[in-house]
Amino acid sequence: MMDNKKISQYLNDIQNLSAAEKELDTCIGKLREAQLKYRDSMSQLYSWKAGEAKERASQWSADFFLELSKKIHRLEDKRYDIIQTRKRLDSLMRAEISSGPKW
Repeated sequence: MMDNKKISQYLNDIQNLSAAEKELDTCIGKLREAQLKYRDSMSQLYSWKAGEAKERASQWSADFFLELSKKIHRLEDKRYDIIQTRKRLDSLMRAEISSGPKW
């Protein structure tokens, strides 16, 4: 039998997951934009002939990009998890609707 309360909860959960996905998309986009701006700035720095300071900046930059890439990857993994959970909830909701009364 179709449970309207269950379906309503599924719909609410799906909406919340969709909102979280959109937030992550925005966050990932902003991080990628910051990454590009930083790379542009660092390319200007690399054009300087600064010796040891250049080496330290280069190492700092490499570390920064490694950490930033890891964070972006973790956010993308969370986004994937949200999408999969939303799809499972959608399937459960459809199954609940399908098990409702047949007219």
